Amino acid sequence: MLEVFDITEKKVLQQKIHENNTSIDVSGFVKGIYFVKILSDKQMITGKFVKQ
Repeated sequence: MLEVFDITEKKVLQQKIHENNTSIDVSGFVKGIYFVKILSDKQMITGKFVKQ
């Protein structure tokens, strides 16, 4: 499961991941900082990105 949150911690995207290599369309996102959470059965990975 992949989740994306904006700077106010509002969830703006949630999608299931079916492959090891996936991409998300952020063209509809406003400019700003976003946080990503990737959840699997074995681990949780977090990160952030900036939409310019």
